[in-house]
Amino acid sequence: AGGGDGDGGGSGGGDAPAEGAADADGDASTEDGGAWLYDGTGYEPADLPGKIELEGASVFEVDASSWMSPPKVVNELCVKIGVAYKVGAFDAMDSDAAWEKVSDAIVKSGKMLKPWALCINNVTVGENALRTALLAKVLAALERAWTKAEEATGANSFAVFLRAFAGRRIPDEIPGVGGGGNFEVERIIEEA
Repeated sequence: AGGGDGDGGGSGGGDAPAEGAADADGDASTEDGGAWLYDGTGYEPADLPGKIELEGASVFEVDASSWMSPPKVVNELCVKIGVAYKVGAFDAMDSDAAWEKVSDAIVKSGKMLKPWALCINNVTVGENALRTALLAKVLAALERAWTKAEEATGANSFAVFLRAFAGRRIPDEIPGVGGGGNFEVERIIEEA
């Protein structure tokens, strides 16, 4: 399943938890390799955590259809998930260090100590290189934040749900950036 190596994402068996990957104390298991990234297309955001046994998680939504400016994306994400962090409209967000600050702000906020889910709506992958790269950078920042919180004090469960733009499909992998591996996307399997 998804996860990564902490330097831009990847499919190397990260520990970011959701279904079967960690209990409330953050004790990771390897039952499913640490799935945390899901295709949530076709589901209501509020219903998504229950689909992966993450009941009771707070759900936060962002809209990827307008993602063009990295600072705007960072600021929207932080406002929506309740993290006190802001970058200037012209701040350079093209370095790993800039995105590392985003991860650090998420950790400092205590966000990773409670179960939560981020639903990214109107996702397209591969149609716009900038939006695809921004999606990968957001995923990498979230993954690093969880890893840092887990290493520091123990993190709780979180998940990211990608909901495709009308008529589009979420691919099996989101391309990583900056030398990072790809992010594997899990499909929600309904029990009969």
